[in-house]
Amino acid sequence: MANQGHYGGGGGTRQGLYVMTANGTLLASSNALSADKALETIQQGLEAWKQTEPAARTLPKDFDLPRRRWEASYPQGGLVLRTANTDLGPDADRNRINRDHAWFTAEEARGWLGADPQPGDTHTVSRVIVDRLACFHLVDNVRGQTLPFAPAEVAASKLTTTVVSREGDAVTFEIEGRTEAETDGTWKLGKNDWTPTTKYPRGLTTTVLGSGTFDLAAKRFTAMEMVAVGERTGRTNLNGRPEGDVGPAAIGFVLQLAPDKPSARVPPAFIDVYGAEWVVDPR
Repeated sequence: MANQGHYGGGGGTRQGLYVMTANGTLLASSNALSADKALETIQQGLEAWKQTEPAARTLPKDFDLPRRRWEASYPQGGLVLRTANTDLGPDADRNRINRDHAWFTAEEARGWLGADPQPGDTHTVSRVIVDRLACFHLVDNVRGQTLPFAPAEVAASKLTTTVVSREGDAVTFEIEGRTEAETDGTWKLGKNDWTPTTKYPRGLTTTVLGSGTFDLAAKRFTAMEMVAVGERTGRTNLNGRPEGDVGPAAIGFVLQLAPDKPSARVPPAFIDVYGAEWVVDPR
């Protein structure tokens, strides 16, 4: 299907927006960086859809659907954060924004707070939460995909929560801390789709502030928002930064509680290297 699109059948990326029928007939495609161009592609696809025969709109007879996709590992009842990041500073291109989701199971997410949180309590956020954020989500992918960090490269990172109030089952808390990630480019995450062919030394540090509310009875978060502001250095082969744009330069992140709707079920970019037992590789 993708070979019918804007890149043709040559090698390399198939990245972009595709509109097609269920039987694989391409209606429109583009690698759109602007909302206007994306909308234009969708409208072209809709007009082409109107011209198709009904038989071309359905799956072929006896077609076997994929048995599993990455989103099948969505942590139902857990914590899903919607993330966004951009460059900061007077010369930053604010039109460059990248988005992702951070996934945690209910058991993992409980690591934000102690077992019986009371006003004034301070809790060190669990290592699995800190590592997942620092390795896979507080990364320089503003201009395009990048490489993750390994847990050993973010060991100095630390987050804490302080309980502000507890009213019935509702626990309100504040978040603060710092993430530190640095690598000489040596790859420490094993052989996978992200394994680079050369070294890319890089680093990223942030100061994190935020707040949230957890319902003890329902065992779920009803609010959470964090900002992380810091400094990036280095570049990778995928993140679109030219060799001269290696910093140090300012970068910022916003992480918010994601709505429980289909758009929040788009898997994290680095879901395949989360290293979590509950993530089932569909390949």
